[in-house]
Amino acid sequence: FIVYERALKIKPEDPYILSEIAHQKHLKGEIEESFKIYERVISNKTFGTKDRLNLLRRFARLGQLDQEIYKQNEKYMTLAGEADPHSPSINTVIAEYFFKNQKYKTAKKHYNAVLDSKKNSFLIWRQLLTCNYNLGEYEEMKNNSANALELFPTQPELYLYNGLSKIELKQYQEAIDQLEEGIELIINNQNLTNEFQNNLADAHHSLGNHAESDRYFELTIQGDPNNYFVLNNYAYYLSERKEKLELAKKMSAKANQLNPDEASFQDTYGWIFFQLKDYNNALIWINKSFENGGSSSGVINEHLGDVYYFLNQEEKALSFWNKAKTLKDTSEFLSQKIRLKKYIDK
Repeated sequence: FIVYERALKIKPEDPYILSEIAHQKHLKGEIEESFKIYERVISNKTFGTKDRLNLLRRFARLGQLDQEIYKQNEKYMTLAGEADPHSPSINTVIAEYFFKNQKYKTAKKHYNAVLDSKKNSFLIWRQLLTCNYNLGEYEEMKNNSANALELFPTQPELYLYNGLSKIELKQYQEAIDQLEEGIELIINNQNLTNEFQNNLADAHHSLGNHAESDRYFELTIQGDPNNYFVLNNYAYYLSERKEKLELAKKMSAKANQLNPDEASFQDTYGWIFFQLKDYNNALIWINKSFENGGSSSGVINEHLGDVYYFLNQEEKALSFWNKAKTLKDTSEFLSQKIRLKKYIDK
């Protein structure tokens, strides 16, 4: 340690000497002091890219075991990006760190920095698109996936991201065209096939293509019979159309069994009972939904009002309809129900 102290007097900002001193201080338990010195090391532009990279990777591993290092790593990553902004390897490590910590905006910035100099990495494009999706940046996601497809036209996942972005942008037919093209490229990947089919089901539903929507939902469930989101969504769509209600009831029961205490799933099950004119069971399940967080949902309040109307409790029905009107996602008939004080669905 004395040797390094002497060397530092000759070269006070030498990152390699500082790195050894920081390491020794850490071993001696002088944690805060070692952190400050490592910051000087990482931010020093004369510190080699390979060495900076190794240090970042080392701290990333140590951070999984040591909470203090874990908290410090964000500072290290930020300093490394400032000191070496054009290195693909440095930006990749930084992007992955922020991605794992769900800081998608910062991760996106560094994935873009990688692509500025290294466009031929499919994995980086995929991570960038995941950031776009998690940030709700659907227009950017559409453009990025289109650019990636020019480089990787045989990668089905890129068609999925492009189709997803178009669904979110309500460009349903374009989404269907993209998804149908991409699904043909899948080889022995049932999970990916399920994702394509589920999104095709949703896109066709949005266009009112119910036969195609049902076909894709059923294919998805055949490939993934315990996917409770798909079971719930398909059941709810059928209940809204008042079709295949016994099948809808069976799927909704399974979804609630697989994922209990989910307000939207309980509402679906209750609404199927409503469509079957079993108003007592409808009330039980929609009340469960209301108590599990559905009290702030316009749909669930409106559904409760509908059930109470058919249980001959018109005052309660009107009360829930009026509450639903102050919330979002209600039916187009709600104002008429309130004005006429009766249930309307046509």
